[in-house]
Amino acid sequence: MNYRLGKGYKNIKRYKEIAEVLVKYGFGFFVKKLQEYNLVPSYILKKKRESMALTTGERIRYICEELGPTFIKLGQMASTRSDLLSDQIVKELSKLQDNVKEVPFDSIKSVLEEELGISLEDAFIKFDENPIAAASIGQVHMAKLFSGEEVIVKIQRPAIKKVIETDISILLSMSRLFDEHFGYMIPFSLSEVMEELTTSIRHELDYTKEARNTERFRENFKNHDNVYIPKVYWNFTTKKVLIQEWIDGIKVSSNDKLLEKGWDTKKIANIGARAFLKQVFIDGFFHGDPHPGNILVIDENKISFIDFGLCGYLDKTTVSMITNMFVAGAKRDVEKIVDLLMQFDAITEETNLTRLKEDLLFLISHYYNTPLKKINMSEMVSEFMHITYDNKIRLPTQFAVLIKAMITVEGTGRVLYPEFSISAIMREFTGEVFKHRYNLKNILYNAGDFTEELFYDLKAFPKQLRTIIKMLEKNQIKITLDEIKFKKLEREINRTSNKLSLSIIISAIIVGSSLALDTDVGPTIFNLPLFSFAGYVISVIIGMVLIVSIILENFKK
Repeated sequence: MNYRLGKGYKNIKRYKEIAEVLVKYGFGFFVKKLQEYNLVPSYILKKKRESMALTTGERIRYICEELGPTFIKLGQMASTRSDLLSDQIVKELSKLQDNVKEVPFDSIKSVLEEELGISLEDAFIKFDENPIAAASIGQVHMAKLFSGEEVIVKIQRPAIKKVIETDISILLSMSRLFDEHFGYMIPFSLSEVMEELTTSIRHELDYTKEARNTERFRENFKNHDNVYIPKVYWNFTTKKVLIQEWIDGIKVSSNDKLLEKGWDTKKIANIGARAFLKQVFIDGFFHGDPHPGNILVIDENKISFIDFGLCGYLDKTTVSMITNMFVAGAKRDVEKIVDLLMQFDAITEETNLTRLKEDLLFLISHYYNTPLKKINMSEMVSEFMHITYDNKIRLPTQFAVLIKAMITVEGTGRVLYPEFSISAIMREFTGEVFKHRYNLKNILYNAGDFTEELFYDLKAFPKQLRTIIKMLEKNQIKITLDEIKFKKLEREINRTSNKLSLSIIISAIIVGSSLALDTDVGPTIFNLPLFSFAGYVISVIIGMVLIVSIILENFKK
């Protein structure tokens, strides 16, 4: 395999920087392999290492922090994959923050004017040069349009796309190298996971995707009195600039300010939880990072979600399977849960089904008689993810994002109300889910879908049948059975055939020897014709060998 694909003159310096940090935090074994492929100079392996008192999770977090935006984003996204990574690593990666320096206003202004195609003065009546937030990919400023509307302006950092694309190219090459030489160290393909994560990063580089996410949320909550989604100003929005309505609210993380206003924080927590459950079980489209900083409280009866860069998508089949999994858990039906995991293609070749069922049964039994309001969803889901990690279960990316979001929602709710339990809210919300699923509009819509699929299948059936008949006429159909049980059956048939053949041979020899007793031809032994005597001896020997082989085979089984 050629790992120089990610190496160009512009990348040599970056390879060196990455290698130095990896050696610094104890990953020199991998850097040595990079050096063997002439991707980095050999002297880097002699660099001083940090204290090995650091945990693996801490070392990975420090590597991400030192290597900048791409690695920080990767770490933040990887923190949702607790089905792949240990609790200790996930906990450390969850601490990653976009602690970056502000971009000088002149640079930001250049990007903004280039994207909008007009001067800053022609676009805004007022523009605050000091950012209200600075992240690894962009930073946010407040402004005021000539129409009098206050807005937030999200602007991408200059040349950040080039930096991230360079890192992605290097990381993909390095992950393939790791899989080839060190894949045995982890229970998943690093290159496959890296491709998933880098795709998500590329999406964040296009602000029009975030704008479309925002518009979709706005449409989903347009008739919802308790949730408000900011408006997107499309005439000023590009891939590098996003302009949204300013929401005058208090962040959930500022709980003391909410208490000063005398607002009912328990009520606010319930509104947020119900809004999230609607996103998951009704809309199939949810906020992927609903932490306290991304939820604004407008008043005690209304909240607003912001920052839709990371969103999760669930189709109807997946929503139904998740619902069925919760129901199966409530019934302690472990077999059903395992069956659902199989339908998700989550169970791998390394999974021990017996151990998995035992672990799931233990988890369910532990929480079975606990009142819903006392169940800590975060702990229960974390334990479930620990089981998936130990049993080599590979969950779909969206499912993993959902689980992380649910844990975040419960944590956010407890910031507002310490006794908050999303489990209790879920039970109350079940009625709305069934009301939505079985209302006349959805029944007719689903019936229409079913009818359309049925007509399509009926229309396609004659053509498919003609194709099969033609292939049969030409003897072009092959049936391949590639199943280990059939191979075992083949071996068993061969062994049985051999035993049966030996038995027939023994019988034939005995019959022939017995017939020879009536002849007086040839020499004798013990008053028996030599031919008969030899036949009986051979029969006994072969018979004893056959009996011993059968006994040994049964003993091995």
